[in-house]
Amino acid sequence: MVDWEQPVLDGALAHPGLSAHRDRVDSHCGSIEHLAGLAEGSVDRIFCNELWNDLPTKLLAKHGGDIEEEYIRPNLSEFLHAQIQDWSGFVRAFQEKDLQALKTFPPFLDELVWEKEYRKVEWKDVPYRKTIVEFLQAIDQEVLVPVNLGAFATLKEAKRVLAPDAIGLSVFDAGTGDMKVLNDPEKPCYGQFGGQYSFMINFALVEAVAKHLGLRQTTLEPQREFVGRSLNTNVVTLMDLLATHPSAGPKLQAWEQDRLVLKTIKALNGTFESAYHHRLEFPLGANMPPEERDTLGAILRSLKDNGVPDTVAYVTEEELAGAQKDLEAIGYDPDSIAMAMSAPPSPIEYCHFACR
Repeated sequence: MVDWEQPVLDGALAHPGLSAHRDRVDSHCGSIEHLAGLAEGSVDRIFCNELWNDLPTKLLAKHGGDIEEEYIRPNLSEFLHAQIQDWSGFVRAFQEKDLQALKTFPPFLDELVWEKEYRKVEWKDVPYRKTIVEFLQAIDQEVLVPVNLGAFATLKEAKRVLAPDAIGLSVFDAGTGDMKVLNDPEKPCYGQFGGQYSFMINFALVEAVAKHLGLRQTTLEPQREFVGRSLNTNVVTLMDLLATHPSAGPKLQAWEQDRLVLKTIKALNGTFESAYHHRLEFPLGANMPPEERDTLGAILRSLKDNGVPDTVAYVTEEELAGAQKDLEAIGYDPDSIAMAMSAPPSPIEYCHFACR
Protein backbone atom coordinates (compact mmCIF):
# COMPACT_ATOMS: atom_id res chain seq x y z
CA MET A 1 0.00 0.00 0.00
CA VAL A 2 1.36 3.37 -1.02
CA ASP A 3 0.41 6.81 0.28
CA TRP A 4 2.36 10.00 0.87
CA GLU A 5 0.95 10.46 4.39
CA GLN A 6 1.98 8.02 7.11
CA PRO A 7 -1.21 8.52 9.22
CA VAL A 8 -3.29 7.41 6.21
CA LEU A 9 -1.22 4.23 5.91
CA ASP A 10 -1.45 3.61 9.66
CA GLY A 11 -5.23 3.94 9.55
CA ALA A 12 -5.48 1.58 6.57
CA LEU A 13 -3.24 -1.03 8.20
CA ALA A 14 -5.36 -0.90 11.35
CA HIS A 15 -8.62 -1.55 9.44
CA PRO A 16 -10.36 -4.63 10.91
CA GLY A 17 -11.07 -5.99 7.42
CA LEU A 18 -7.34 -6.29 6.82
CA SER A 19 -6.54 -8.20 10.00
CA ALA A 20 -6.75 -11.65 8.38
CA HIS A 21 -4.24 -10.59 5.70
CA ARG A 22 -2.00 -8.35 7.80
CA ASP A 23 1.07 -10.63 7.57
CA ARG A 24 0.98 -10.29 3.75
CA VAL A 25 0.67 -6.51 3.56
CA ASP A 26 3.49 -3.97 3.45
CA SER A 27 3.26 -0.19 3.27
CA HIS A 28 5.39 2.42 1.54
CA CYS A 29 5.22 6.08 2.53
CA GLY A 30 5.90 8.05 -0.61
CA SER A 31 4.46 9.05 -3.95
CA ILE A 32 3.31 6.66 -6.66
CA GLU A 33 5.18 8.99 -9.02
CA HIS A 34 8.48 7.90 -7.43
CA LEU A 35 8.52 4.54 -5.65
CA ALA A 36 11.93 4.87 -4.01
CA GLY A 37 13.29 1.54 -2.87
CA LEU A 38 11.30 -0.63 -5.28
CA ALA A 39 13.56 -2.43 -7.72
CA GLU A 40 13.02 -2.36 -11.48
CA GLY A 41 10.84 -5.18 -12.78
CA SER A 42 9.80 -6.30 -9.28
CA VAL A 43 6.03 -5.61 -9.36
CA ASP A 44 3.26 -7.73 -10.88
CA ARG A 45 0.14 -5.59 -10.36
CA ILE A 46 -0.66 -1.96 -9.54
CA PHE A 47 -4.10 -0.57 -8.67
CA CYS A 48 -4.82 3.17 -8.53
CA ASN A 49 -8.35 4.01 -7.39
CA GLU A 50 -9.41 7.67 -7.85
CA LEU A 51 -5.81 8.84 -7.46
CA TRP A 52 -4.97 10.46 -10.80
CA ASN A 53 -7.67 13.13 -10.44
CA ASP A 54 -5.85 14.51 -7.38
CA LEU A 55 -2.37 14.58 -8.95
CA PRO A 56 -0.76 17.65 -10.63
CA THR A 57 -2.60 18.70 -13.78
CA LYS A 58 -2.30 21.62 -16.20
CA LEU A 59 -5.09 23.05 -18.33
CA LEU A 60 -3.77 23.92 -21.80
CA ALA A 61 -5.29 25.49 -24.91
CA LYS A 62 -4.14 26.71 -28.29
CA HIS A 63 -4.24 30.48 -28.70
CA GLY A 64 -3.17 31.65 -32.13
CA GLY A 65 0.23 30.10 -32.73
CA ASP A 66 0.95 29.61 -29.01
CA ILE A 67 -0.10 27.13 -26.36
CA GLU A 68 -1.28 28.75 -23.16
CA GLU A 69 -1.95 27.53 -19.64
CA GLU A 70 -4.88 28.57 -17.47
CA TYR A 71 -4.00 29.92 -14.05
CA ILE A 72 -6.39 30.85 -11.28
CA ARG A 73 -5.48 33.43 -8.67
CA PRO A 74 -7.38 34.62 -5.61
CA ASN A 75 -8.63 38.18 -5.28
CA LEU A 76 -11.14 39.83 -2.97
CA SER A 77 -14.56 41.28 -3.60
CA GLU A 78 -14.79 45.05 -4.00
CA PHE A 79 -16.72 45.22 -0.72
CA LEU A 80 -13.94 43.66 1.35
CA HIS A 81 -11.17 45.40 -0.59
CA ALA A 82 -12.58 48.74 0.53
CA GLN A 83 -12.39 47.67 4.20
CA ILE A 84 -8.68 46.80 4.13
CA GLN A 85 -6.57 49.91 4.74
CA ASP A 86 -3.13 48.30 4.45
CA TRP A 87 -3.59 46.43 1.15
CA SER A 88 0.11 45.80 0.51
CA GLY A 89 0.48 44.45 4.06
CA PHE A 90 -2.47 42.14 3.53
CA VAL A 91 -1.07 40.80 0.23
CA ARG A 92 2.35 40.27 1.84
CA ALA A 93 0.83 38.37 4.79
CA PHE A 94 -1.24 36.26 2.40
CA GLN A 95 1.74 35.36 0.22
CA GLU A 96 3.90 34.57 3.24
CA LYS A 97 1.09 32.54 4.89
CA ASP A 98 1.50 34.65 8.03
CA LEU A 99 -1.57 33.50 9.95
CA GLN A 100 -1.04 35.82 12.90
CA ALA A 101 -0.85 38.87 10.63
CA LEU A 102 -3.89 37.73 8.62
CA LYS A 103 -5.94 37.55 11.82
CA THR A 104 -5.55 41.32 12.18
CA PHE A 105 -7.48 41.87 8.93
CA PRO A 106 -11.25 41.42 8.38
CA PRO A 107 -12.33 37.79 7.73
CA PHE A 108 -11.86 37.24 4.00
CA LEU A 109 -12.18 33.55 3.05
CA ASP A 110 -15.87 33.87 2.17
CA GLU A 111 -15.10 36.93 0.03
CA LEU A 112 -12.45 35.29 -2.20
CA VAL A 113 -12.97 35.76 -5.93
CA TRP A 114 -11.07 33.37 -8.21
CA GLU A 115 -9.81 35.10 -11.35
CA LYS A 116 -8.48 33.35 -14.44
CA GLU A 117 -5.53 34.37 -16.53
CA TYR A 118 -3.60 32.73 -19.36
CA ARG A 119 0.16 32.51 -19.87
CA LYS A 120 2.39 30.89 -22.48
CA VAL A 121 3.46 27.41 -21.39
CA GLU A 122 6.88 27.10 -19.78
CA TRP A 123 7.88 23.92 -21.57
CA LYS A 124 10.85 23.30 -19.29
CA ASP A 125 8.26 22.36 -16.64
CA VAL A 126 6.19 20.14 -18.96
CA PRO A 127 7.45 16.73 -20.17
CA TYR A 128 6.31 15.01 -23.39
CA ARG A 129 6.10 18.29 -25.29
CA LYS A 130 5.99 16.66 -28.73
CA THR A 131 3.21 14.25 -27.74
CA ILE A 132 1.16 17.04 -26.14
CA VAL A 133 1.56 19.42 -29.08
CA GLU A 134 0.57 16.69 -31.55
CA PHE A 135 -2.49 15.88 -29.43
CA LEU A 136 -3.58 19.53 -29.35
CA GLN A 137 -3.59 19.66 -33.15
CA ALA A 138 -6.93 17.81 -33.01
CA ILE A 139 -8.39 20.34 -30.54
CA ASP A 140 -9.98 23.63 -31.61
CA GLN A 141 -8.54 27.04 -30.71
CA GLU A 142 -9.03 28.20 -27.11
CA VAL A 143 -10.58 24.90 -25.96
CA LEU A 144 -9.03 23.90 -22.63
CA VAL A 145 -8.01 20.28 -22.11
CA PRO A 146 -6.54 18.66 -18.99
CA VAL A 147 -2.92 17.55 -19.24
CA ASN A 148 -2.55 15.14 -16.32
CA LEU A 149 1.17 15.40 -15.53
CA GLY A 150 0.86 13.34 -12.34
CA ALA A 151 -0.74 10.52 -14.31
CA PHE A 152 2.11 10.65 -16.83
CA ALA A 153 4.67 10.40 -14.01
CA THR A 154 2.76 7.41 -12.63
CA LEU A 155 2.92 5.68 -16.02
CA LYS A 156 6.67 6.25 -16.24
CA GLU A 157 7.26 4.82 -12.76
CA ALA A 158 4.93 1.89 -13.45
CA LYS A 159 6.94 1.03 -16.54
CA ARG A 160 10.10 0.99 -14.39
CA VAL A 161 8.81 -1.26 -11.59
CA LEU A 162 6.49 -3.64 -13.52
CA ALA A 163 7.95 -7.00 -14.48
CA PRO A 164 8.05 -7.79 -18.22
CA ASP A 165 5.33 -10.45 -17.79
CA ALA A 166 3.34 -8.48 -15.18
CA ILE A 167 -0.44 -8.30 -15.21
CA GLY A 168 0.08 -4.53 -15.30
CA LEU A 169 -1.39 -1.24 -14.10
CA SER A 170 -5.12 -0.66 -13.52
CA VAL A 171 -6.45 2.84 -12.93
CA PHE A 172 -10.05 3.66 -11.98
CA ASP A 173 -10.98 7.33 -12.33
CA ALA A 174 -13.42 9.79 -13.91
CA GLY A 175 -12.68 11.18 -17.35
CA THR A 176 -13.04 10.53 -21.06
CA GLY A 177 -11.13 9.26 -24.05
CA ASP A 178 -13.68 10.67 -26.53
CA MET A 179 -12.13 13.40 -28.69
CA LYS A 180 -15.56 14.97 -29.34
CA VAL A 181 -16.05 15.43 -25.60
CA LEU A 182 -12.51 16.72 -25.13
CA ASN A 183 -13.09 19.23 -27.95
CA ASP A 184 -16.23 20.58 -26.25
CA PRO A 185 -15.48 24.02 -24.74
CA GLU A 186 -18.30 23.53 -22.19
CA LYS A 187 -16.97 20.29 -20.68
CA PRO A 188 -16.08 20.39 -16.95
CA CYS A 189 -12.29 20.12 -16.67
CA TYR A 190 -12.23 20.21 -12.87
CA GLY A 191 -14.33 20.57 -9.76
CA GLN A 192 -13.70 21.61 -6.19
CA PHE A 193 -14.53 19.09 -3.49
CA GLY A 194 -13.86 19.85 0.16
CA GLY A 195 -11.52 22.68 -0.80
CA GLN A 196 -9.42 20.45 -3.07
CA TYR A 197 -9.35 20.63 -6.85
CA SER A 198 -10.14 17.39 -8.64
CA PHE A 199 -9.37 17.12 -12.36
CA MET A 200 -10.99 15.16 -15.16
CA ILE A 201 -8.66 12.56 -16.68
CA ASN A 202 -7.81 13.07 -20.34
CA PHE A 203 -7.56 9.36 -21.14
CA ALA A 204 -6.91 10.00 -24.83
CA LEU A 205 -3.72 11.89 -24.00
CA VAL A 206 -2.85 9.36 -21.28
CA GLU A 207 -2.96 6.62 -23.92
CA ALA A 208 -0.71 8.67 -26.22
CA VAL A 209 1.86 9.17 -23.44
CA ALA A 210 1.67 5.46 -22.51
CA LYS A 211 2.57 4.55 -26.09
CA HIS A 212 5.35 7.16 -26.08
CA LEU A 213 6.76 5.40 -22.99
CA GLY A 214 6.59 1.99 -24.64
CA LEU A 215 3.49 0.70 -22.81
CA ARG A 216 1.97 -0.77 -25.95
CA GLN A 217 -0.89 -2.83 -24.53
CA THR A 218 -3.48 -0.30 -23.30
CA THR A 219 -7.22 -0.65 -22.82
CA LEU A 220 -9.90 1.86 -21.82
CA GLU A 221 -13.45 0.94 -20.90
CA PRO A 222 -16.27 2.27 -18.68
CA GLN A 223 -15.84 1.02 -15.14
CA ARG A 224 -19.35 -0.47 -15.26
CA GLU A 225 -18.40 -2.58 -18.29
CA PHE A 226 -15.20 -3.73 -16.57
CA VAL A 227 -17.15 -4.82 -13.46
CA GLY A 228 -19.85 -6.53 -15.54
CA ARG A 229 -17.29 -8.33 -17.69
CA SER A 230 -15.40 -9.47 -14.59
CA LEU A 231 -18.64 -10.87 -13.10
CA ASN A 232 -19.91 -12.15 -16.48
CA THR A 233 -23.22 -10.30 -16.15
CA ASN A 234 -24.78 -6.84 -16.52
CA VAL A 235 -24.46 -4.44 -13.60
CA VAL A 236 -25.71 -1.04 -12.50
CA THR A 237 -24.64 1.12 -9.58
CA LEU A 238 -26.99 1.72 -6.69
CA MET A 239 -26.85 5.45 -7.51
CA ASP A 240 -28.00 4.79 -11.09
CA LEU A 241 -30.79 2.58 -9.77
CA LEU A 242 -31.95 5.29 -7.35
CA ALA A 243 -32.09 7.77 -10.25
CA THR A 244 -34.79 5.65 -11.95
CA HIS A 245 -37.26 6.04 -9.06
CA PRO A 246 -40.20 8.29 -10.04
CA SER A 247 -39.71 10.53 -6.99
CA ALA A 248 -35.92 10.90 -7.36
CA GLY A 249 -34.60 14.36 -8.06
CA PRO A 250 -33.95 17.77 -6.52
CA LYS A 251 -37.51 18.07 -5.20
CA LEU A 252 -36.78 15.48 -2.51
CA GLN A 253 -35.64 16.82 0.84
CA ALA A 254 -32.42 15.35 2.24
CA TRP A 255 -34.23 13.11 4.73
CA GLU A 256 -36.58 11.89 1.98
CA GLN A 257 -33.52 10.92 -0.10
CA ASP A 258 -32.18 9.02 2.92
CA ARG A 259 -35.50 7.21 3.21
CA LEU A 260 -35.46 6.19 -0.46
CA VAL A 261 -31.85 4.95 -0.20
CA LEU A 262 -32.50 2.82 2.90
CA LYS A 263 -35.75 1.36 1.57
CA THR A 264 -33.99 0.47 -1.69
CA ILE A 265 -31.08 -1.19 0.12
CA LYS A 266 -33.51 -3.15 2.29
CA ALA A 267 -35.32 -4.37 -0.84
CA LEU A 268 -32.05 -5.41 -2.50
CA ASN A 269 -30.73 -7.16 0.59
CA GLY A 270 -33.29 -9.91 0.15
CA THR A 271 -31.18 -11.31 -2.69
CA PHE A 272 -27.85 -9.42 -2.42
CA GLU A 273 -25.12 -11.54 -0.80
CA SER A 274 -21.74 -9.92 -0.34
CA ALA A 275 -18.61 -12.04 0.07
CA TYR A 276 -17.59 -9.68 2.90
CA HIS A 277 -19.19 -8.77 6.21
CA HIS A 278 -19.43 -5.02 6.58
CA ARG A 279 -21.97 -2.92 8.44
CA LEU A 280 -23.40 -0.14 6.29
CA GLU A 281 -22.29 3.27 7.59
CA PHE A 282 -25.18 5.66 6.98
CA PRO A 283 -25.48 8.67 9.32
CA LEU A 284 -29.02 10.01 9.41
CA GLY A 285 -29.38 13.74 8.78
CA ALA A 286 -30.23 16.15 11.62
CA ASN A 287 -33.25 17.81 9.93
CA MET A 288 -35.48 14.76 9.96
CA PRO A 289 -38.96 14.40 11.51
CA PRO A 290 -38.66 12.39 14.77
CA GLU A 291 -41.04 9.64 13.61
CA GLU A 292 -39.06 9.20 10.37
CA ARG A 293 -35.80 9.03 12.34
CA ASP A 294 -37.21 6.18 14.43
CA THR A 295 -38.45 4.31 11.34
CA LEU A 296 -35.25 4.73 9.34
CA GLY A 297 -33.12 3.94 12.38
CA ALA A 298 -34.98 0.64 12.69
CA ILE A 299 -34.41 -0.14 8.98
CA LEU A 300 -30.70 0.69 9.35
CA ARG A 301 -30.33 -1.60 12.37
CA SER A 302 -32.12 -4.42 10.55
CA LEU A 303 -29.77 -4.46 7.53
CA LYS A 304 -27.60 -7.58 7.36
CA ASP A 305 -23.81 -7.48 7.58
CA ASN A 306 -23.31 -9.14 4.18
CA GLY A 307 -25.81 -6.99 2.30
CA VAL A 308 -25.27 -3.91 0.11
CA PRO A 309 -22.07 -2.42 1.61
CA ASP A 310 -22.40 1.23 0.53
CA THR A 311 -24.30 3.63 -1.71
CA VAL A 312 -21.90 3.25 -4.67
CA ALA A 313 -22.09 -0.55 -4.82
CA TYR A 314 -22.76 -2.39 -8.09
CA VAL A 315 -25.86 -4.58 -8.35
CA THR A 316 -26.12 -7.40 -10.89
CA GLU A 317 -29.00 -8.08 -13.26
CA GLU A 318 -29.77 -11.30 -11.37
CA GLU A 319 -29.87 -9.53 -8.00
CA LEU A 320 -32.26 -6.93 -9.40
CA ALA A 321 -34.50 -9.62 -10.84
CA GLY A 322 -34.62 -11.40 -7.49
CA ALA A 323 -35.57 -8.17 -5.72
CA GLN A 324 -38.03 -6.99 -8.40
CA LYS A 325 -41.22 -7.44 -6.35
CA ASP A 326 -39.76 -5.65 -3.33
CA LEU A 327 -38.47 -2.84 -5.56
CA GLU A 328 -41.87 -2.48 -7.27
CA ALA A 329 -43.48 -2.27 -3.82
CA ILE A 330 -41.55 0.95 -3.11
CA GLY A 331 -42.33 2.46 -6.51
CA TYR A 332 -39.67 1.26 -8.97
CA ASP A 333 -40.65 0.53 -12.56
CA PRO A 334 -39.01 -2.59 -14.13
CA ASP A 335 -38.86 -0.95 -17.57
CA SER A 336 -36.98 2.08 -16.17
CA ILE A 337 -34.51 -0.25 -14.45
CA ALA A 338 -33.97 -2.15 -17.71
CA MET A 339 -33.29 1.14 -19.51
CA ALA A 340 -30.72 2.12 -16.88
CA MET A 341 -29.06 -1.27 -17.24
CA SER A 342 -28.58 -0.77 -20.98
CA ALA A 343 -27.92 2.99 -20.98
CA PRO A 344 -24.77 4.12 -22.84
CA PRO A 345 -21.91 5.63 -20.85
CA SER A 346 -22.07 9.31 -19.93
CA PRO A 347 -19.75 11.73 -21.80
CA ILE A 348 -17.56 11.88 -18.68
CA GLU A 349 -17.61 8.56 -16.91
CA TYR A 350 -15.76 6.49 -14.35
CA CYS A 351 -13.40 4.39 -16.43
CA HIS A 352 -10.92 1.56 -16.12
CA PHE A 353 -7.60 2.23 -17.84
CA ALA A 354 -5.13 -0.66 -18.03
CA CYS A 355 -1.69 -1.06 -19.53
CA ARG A 356 1.17 -3.56 -19.61
